[in-house]
Amino acid sequence: MKLKDPSINLMGLLPQTLFAMQAMDEAYKECTAKELIITSANDARHSATSLHYSGAAFDCRTTSAGISTEDQEKIKAVFKDKVGHSTDFDCVIESDHIHVEYQPKRRG
Repeated sequence: MKLKDPSINLMGLLPQTLFAMQAMDEAYKECTAKELIITSANDARHSATSLHYSGAAFDCRTTSAGISTEDQEKIKAVFKDKVGHSTDFDCVIESDHIHVEYQPKRRG
């Protein structure tokens, strides 16, 4: 795993987010020959309600790293398996990256 560049801020990330990064790193290794590259964490510009600002989200390079749509789906499935299919972790395949966030769901 590596950071896209020095502008990527990992300070203030939640322990759950760091756990998700490790799980995603393992998923990338299992599904591709590509290295996981974090393109955003607690930095850059996001929507006003983004979980990036609270240290609960990060983005991973896909398209520019040559990761196919098929491999992205495999990565997502392996990631979900590694986090125990927890509904507290969302993994969203975007047009040019994978967005991962920790968002605990209410349990009633």
